[in-house]
Amino acid sequence: MVTVIIPSFNRAHLLRRTVPTYLQQGVSKIIIVDDASTDNTEQVVQSLAKEIKEIEYIKLAKNSKQTVAKNTGIDHTRTEWIYFGDDDSVLLPGSIPALLATCEQYKADICGAKAMYMTHDEDITSFVKNNTLLLPPRAPLVDINELKTYFHYDVTDPRPVLFTHASALVKTTIAKEVRFDERFVGNCYREETDFFVRCSIKGAVVFYDSKAVQVNLPRGIATGGSHSARKYKWYYYSFVNNHYFLTKNWAKIRAINGEAKSRIIVEAIFLKNLLLSGFKNLTRRWLKN
Repeated sequence: MVTVIIPSFNRAHLLRRTVPTYLQQGVSKIIIVDDASTDNTEQVVQSLAKEIKEIEYIKLAKNSKQTVAKNTGIDHTRTEWIYFGDDDSVLLPGSIPALLATCEQYKADICGAKAMYMTHDEDITSFVKNNTLLLPPRAPLVDINELKTYFHYDVTDPRPVLFTHASALVKTTIAKEVRFDERFVGNCYREETDFFVRCSIKGAVVFYDSKAVQVNLPRGIATGGSHSARKYKWYYYSFVNNHYFLTKNWAKIRAINGEAKSRIIVEAIFLKNLLLSGFKNLTRRWLKN
Protein backbone atom coordinates (compact mmCIF):
# COMPACT_ATOMS: atom_id res chain seq x y z
CA MET A 1 0.00 0.00 0.00
CA VAL A 2 2.86 2.43 0.76
CA THR A 3 5.93 3.67 -1.09
CA VAL A 4 8.52 5.46 1.05
CA ILE A 5 10.40 8.26 -0.73
CA ILE A 6 13.76 9.26 0.74
CA PRO A 7 15.73 12.06 -0.96
CA SER A 8 19.42 11.89 -0.07
CA PHE A 9 22.50 14.01 -0.54
CA ASN A 10 25.93 13.10 0.86
CA ARG A 11 24.53 11.08 3.75
CA ALA A 12 26.09 7.70 2.93
CA HIS A 13 27.34 7.44 6.52
CA LEU A 14 23.75 7.47 7.85
CA LEU A 15 21.82 5.29 5.40
CA ARG A 16 22.50 1.94 7.06
CA ARG A 17 21.10 3.36 10.28
CA THR A 18 18.05 5.14 8.86
CA VAL A 19 16.76 3.38 5.73
CA PRO A 20 15.91 -0.03 7.30
CA THR A 21 13.60 1.67 9.85
CA TYR A 22 11.21 2.59 7.03
CA LEU A 23 10.58 -1.03 6.07
CA GLN A 24 7.38 -1.44 8.07
CA GLN A 25 4.10 -3.27 7.64
CA GLY A 26 2.31 -1.95 4.56
CA VAL A 27 5.49 -0.76 2.79
CA SER A 28 6.11 -2.36 -0.60
CA LYS A 29 8.86 -0.07 -1.88
CA ILE A 30 11.51 2.34 -0.59
CA ILE A 31 12.65 4.75 -3.29
CA ILE A 32 15.97 6.42 -2.51
CA VAL A 33 16.52 9.43 -4.78
CA ASP A 34 20.22 10.32 -4.75
CA ASP A 35 20.53 14.03 -5.51
CA ALA A 36 23.89 13.64 -7.25
CA SER A 37 25.83 12.87 -4.06
CA THR A 38 29.62 13.15 -4.23
CA ASP A 39 30.28 10.61 -1.46
CA ASN A 40 29.79 6.81 -1.64
CA THR A 41 26.00 6.89 -1.40
CA GLU A 42 25.56 4.74 -4.50
CA GLN A 43 27.77 1.96 -3.13
CA VAL A 44 26.03 1.99 0.26
CA VAL A 45 22.56 1.84 -1.30
CA GLN A 46 23.59 -0.98 -3.64
CA SER A 47 24.83 -2.92 -0.63
CA LEU A 48 21.58 -2.23 1.27
CA ALA A 49 19.50 -3.30 -1.73
CA LYS A 50 21.03 -6.79 -1.53
CA GLU A 51 19.54 -7.11 1.96
CA ILE A 52 16.31 -5.11 1.42
CA LYS A 53 14.68 -6.14 -1.86
CA GLU A 54 12.10 -3.34 -1.57
CA ILE A 55 14.76 -0.67 -2.28
CA GLU A 56 14.69 1.15 -5.61
CA TYR A 57 17.61 3.49 -6.30
CA ILE A 58 17.45 6.55 -8.56
CA LYS A 59 20.45 8.85 -9.05
CA LEU A 60 19.88 12.34 -10.46
CA ALA A 61 22.39 13.54 -13.05
CA LYS A 62 22.92 16.85 -11.26
CA ASN A 63 22.21 18.27 -7.82
CA SER A 64 18.64 19.57 -8.14
CA LYS A 65 17.51 19.97 -4.48
CA GLN A 66 14.92 18.02 -2.52
CA THR A 67 11.86 19.33 -4.39
CA VAL A 68 13.05 17.72 -7.63
CA ALA A 69 14.12 14.57 -5.77
CA LYS A 70 10.68 14.22 -4.15
CA ASN A 71 8.86 14.83 -7.42
CA THR A 72 11.04 12.21 -9.07
CA GLY A 73 10.01 9.75 -6.36
CA ILE A 74 6.36 10.70 -6.83
CA ASP A 75 6.66 10.01 -10.57
CA HIS A 76 7.93 6.48 -9.83
CA THR A 77 5.21 5.65 -7.26
CA ARG A 78 2.48 3.14 -8.14
CA THR A 79 1.05 2.45 -4.67
CA GLU A 80 -1.99 4.09 -3.06
CA TRP A 81 0.05 5.93 -0.43
CA ILE A 82 3.40 7.72 -0.14
CA TYR A 83 5.38 8.27 3.04
CA PHE A 84 7.99 11.03 2.82
CA GLY A 85 11.02 9.99 4.84
CA ASP A 86 14.39 11.59 5.53
CA ASP A 87 17.89 10.20 5.13
CA ASP A 88 18.87 11.62 8.54
CA SER A 89 15.83 10.36 10.47
CA VAL A 90 14.79 7.13 12.15
CA LEU A 91 11.15 6.05 11.95
CA LEU A 92 9.93 4.25 15.07
CA PRO A 93 8.34 0.79 14.64
CA GLY A 94 4.61 0.77 13.96
CA SER A 95 4.49 4.36 12.72
CA ILE A 96 3.29 3.70 9.18
CA PRO A 97 0.53 1.25 10.25
CA ALA A 98 -0.60 3.87 12.80
CA LEU A 99 -0.83 6.57 10.13
CA LEU A 100 -2.70 4.26 7.77
CA ALA A 101 -5.20 3.42 10.52
CA THR A 102 -5.75 7.12 11.28
CA CYS A 103 -6.32 7.97 7.61
CA GLU A 104 -8.85 5.16 7.38
CA GLN A 105 -10.66 6.11 10.60
CA TYR A 106 -10.84 9.86 9.89
CA LYS A 107 -11.12 9.64 6.08
CA ALA A 108 -7.93 11.67 5.85
CA ASP A 109 -5.80 12.20 2.74
CA ILE A 110 -2.68 13.13 4.73
CA CYS A 111 -1.49 12.28 8.22
CA GLY A 112 1.69 13.64 9.76
CA ALA A 113 3.87 11.97 12.36
CA LYS A 114 5.42 13.45 15.50
CA ALA A 115 8.85 14.92 14.70
CA MET A 116 11.54 14.83 17.38
CA TYR A 117 15.06 16.28 17.16
CA MET A 118 18.03 14.85 19.02
CA THR A 119 20.78 17.25 20.09
CA HIS A 120 23.35 14.54 20.80
CA ASP A 121 23.63 10.87 19.94
CA GLU A 122 21.93 8.62 22.49
CA ASP A 123 19.62 5.64 22.76
CA ILE A 124 16.57 6.58 20.68
CA THR A 125 14.04 4.68 22.82
CA SER A 126 15.24 6.47 25.95
CA PHE A 127 15.32 9.82 24.15
CA VAL A 128 11.68 9.48 23.03
CA LYS A 129 10.55 8.34 26.48
CA ASN A 130 12.37 11.14 28.30
CA ASN A 131 11.17 13.89 25.94
CA THR A 132 7.48 13.10 25.69
CA LEU A 133 5.27 16.15 26.19
CA LEU A 134 1.46 16.18 26.13
CA LEU A 135 -0.11 19.12 24.33
CA PRO A 136 -2.71 20.89 26.53
CA PRO A 137 -6.25 20.12 25.29
CA ARG A 138 -6.98 23.61 23.91
CA ALA A 139 -3.49 24.48 22.73
CA PRO A 140 -3.02 24.75 18.94
CA LEU A 141 -0.58 22.55 17.04
CA VAL A 142 0.10 25.42 14.63
CA ASP A 143 0.61 29.09 15.51
CA ILE A 144 -0.44 30.45 12.14
CA ASN A 145 0.83 34.01 12.67
CA GLU A 146 4.34 33.02 13.72
CA LEU A 147 4.32 29.94 11.48
CA LYS A 148 5.45 27.91 14.48
CA THR A 149 4.46 24.29 14.90
CA TYR A 150 4.30 21.97 17.89
CA PHE A 151 4.58 18.66 16.11
CA HIS A 152 6.96 17.34 18.79
CA TYR A 153 4.03 17.11 21.23
CA ASP A 154 1.74 14.16 21.95
CA VAL A 155 -2.00 14.46 21.45
CA THR A 156 -4.59 12.19 23.06
CA ASP A 157 -6.41 11.79 19.72
CA PRO A 158 -5.45 12.65 16.13
CA ARG A 159 -6.16 16.30 15.28
CA PRO A 160 -7.02 18.06 12.01
CA VAL A 161 -4.42 20.63 10.94
CA LEU A 162 -3.87 23.05 8.04
CA PHE A 163 -0.48 21.50 7.33
CA THR A 164 1.80 18.97 8.91
CA HIS A 165 5.48 18.19 9.34
CA ALA A 166 7.56 16.81 6.47
CA SER A 167 7.31 13.25 7.83
CA ALA A 168 3.84 12.36 6.61
CA LEU A 169 1.71 9.77 4.85
CA VAL A 170 0.07 11.20 1.72
CA LYS A 171 -2.46 9.78 -0.70
CA THR A 172 -0.59 9.31 -3.99
CA THR A 173 -3.31 10.89 -6.12
CA ILE A 174 -3.00 14.10 -4.07
CA ALA A 175 0.82 14.09 -4.27
CA LYS A 176 0.76 13.60 -8.04
CA GLU A 177 -1.72 16.45 -8.49
CA VAL A 178 -0.10 19.01 -6.16
CA ARG A 179 3.63 18.10 -6.41
CA PHE A 180 6.47 20.03 -4.76
CA ASP A 181 7.19 23.50 -6.10
CA GLU A 182 10.64 23.37 -7.71
CA ARG A 183 10.99 27.18 -7.62
CA PHE A 184 12.14 27.07 -4.00
CA VAL A 185 15.89 27.78 -4.00
CA GLY A 186 18.99 27.12 -1.90
CA ASN A 187 17.96 25.23 1.24
CA CYS A 188 14.37 25.00 -0.12
CA TYR A 189 13.04 26.29 3.22
CA ARG A 190 9.21 26.13 3.39
CA GLU A 191 8.92 23.71 0.46
CA GLU A 192 7.21 21.12 2.67
CA THR A 193 4.87 23.64 4.33
CA ASP A 194 4.03 24.97 0.88
CA PHE A 195 3.21 21.46 -0.38
CA PHE A 196 0.90 20.58 2.51
CA VAL A 197 -0.79 24.01 2.53
CA ARG A 198 -1.55 23.67 -1.17
CA CYS A 199 -2.94 20.19 -0.50
CA SER A 200 -5.31 21.73 2.08
CA ILE A 201 -6.28 24.49 -0.36
CA LYS A 202 -7.15 21.75 -2.87
CA GLY A 203 -9.47 20.24 -0.28
CA ALA A 204 -7.29 17.49 1.19
CA VAL A 205 -8.13 16.40 4.74
CA VAL A 206 -4.96 16.68 6.87
CA PHE A 207 -4.43 15.17 10.32
CA TYR A 208 -1.64 14.88 12.89
CA ASP A 209 -1.13 11.70 14.91
CA SER A 210 1.61 11.49 17.55
CA LYS A 211 1.42 7.68 17.71
CA ALA A 212 3.76 7.75 14.71
CA VAL A 213 7.21 9.12 15.56
CA GLN A 214 10.15 10.13 13.39
CA VAL A 215 13.39 11.05 15.17
CA ASN A 216 15.91 13.35 13.50
CA LEU A 217 19.50 12.47 14.29
CA PRO A 218 21.69 15.23 15.80
CA ARG A 219 23.34 17.73 13.48
CA GLY A 220 26.75 16.69 14.74
CA ILE A 221 26.47 13.36 12.92
CA ALA A 222 23.84 14.26 10.30
CA THR A 223 26.30 16.15 8.11
CA GLY A 224 25.53 16.73 4.45
CA GLY A 225 22.05 17.61 3.19
CA SER A 226 20.76 21.20 3.03
CA HIS A 227 22.67 22.22 6.18
CA SER A 228 26.02 21.64 4.48
CA ALA A 229 25.86 25.20 3.10
CA ARG A 230 27.40 28.13 4.98
CA LYS A 231 25.21 29.50 7.76
CA TYR A 232 24.73 32.97 6.26
CA LYS A 233 23.47 31.34 3.05
CA TRP A 234 21.04 29.20 5.04
CA TYR A 235 19.54 32.31 6.69
CA TYR A 236 19.42 34.19 3.39
CA TYR A 237 17.59 31.40 1.59
CA SER A 238 15.23 30.93 4.54
CA PHE A 239 14.15 34.57 4.18
CA VAL A 240 13.84 34.38 0.38
CA ASN A 241 11.85 31.13 0.41
CA ASN A 242 9.60 32.26 3.25
CA HIS A 243 8.78 35.44 1.30
CA TYR A 244 7.95 33.38 -1.78
CA PHE A 245 5.75 31.03 0.26
CA LEU A 246 3.81 33.87 1.89
CA THR A 247 3.37 35.88 -1.32
CA LYS A 248 1.98 32.83 -3.08
CA ASN A 249 -0.27 31.35 -0.39
CA TRP A 250 -1.18 33.84 2.32
CA ALA A 251 -4.41 35.20 0.84
CA LYS A 252 -5.76 31.65 0.54
CA ILE A 253 -4.55 30.76 4.06
CA ARG A 254 -6.42 33.79 5.45
CA ALA A 255 -9.55 32.66 3.64
CA ILE A 256 -9.29 29.29 5.44
CA ASN A 257 -8.10 30.63 8.80
CA GLY A 258 -9.74 33.87 9.86
CA GLU A 259 -7.20 34.35 12.68
CA ALA A 260 -4.32 34.86 10.24
CA LYS A 261 -2.86 38.38 10.29
CA SER A 262 -1.80 40.33 7.20
CA ARG A 263 1.09 38.93 5.16
CA ILE A 264 3.32 41.94 5.93
CA ILE A 265 2.90 41.46 9.71
CA VAL A 266 3.58 37.73 9.49
CA GLU A 267 6.66 38.32 7.35
CA ALA A 268 7.95 40.94 9.82
CA ILE A 269 7.48 38.50 12.71
CA PHE A 270 9.36 35.83 10.77
CA LEU A 271 12.24 38.18 9.94
CA LYS A 272 12.52 39.23 13.60
CA ASN A 273 12.67 35.59 14.74
CA LEU A 274 15.18 34.72 12.00
CA LEU A 275 17.49 37.59 13.00
CA LEU A 276 17.24 36.64 16.68
CA SER A 277 18.10 33.05 15.84
CA GLY A 278 21.12 34.16 13.79
CA PHE A 279 22.30 36.47 16.56
CA LYS A 280 22.02 33.69 19.16
CA ASN A 281 24.01 31.30 16.97
CA LEU A 282 26.75 33.89 16.39
CA THR A 283 26.93 34.66 20.13
CA ARG A 284 27.11 30.95 20.98
CA ARG A 285 29.95 30.45 18.49
CA TRP A 286 31.78 33.54 19.79
CA LEU A 287 31.54 32.31 23.41
CA LYS A 288 32.88 28.90 22.38
CA ASN A 289 35.94 30.51 20.83
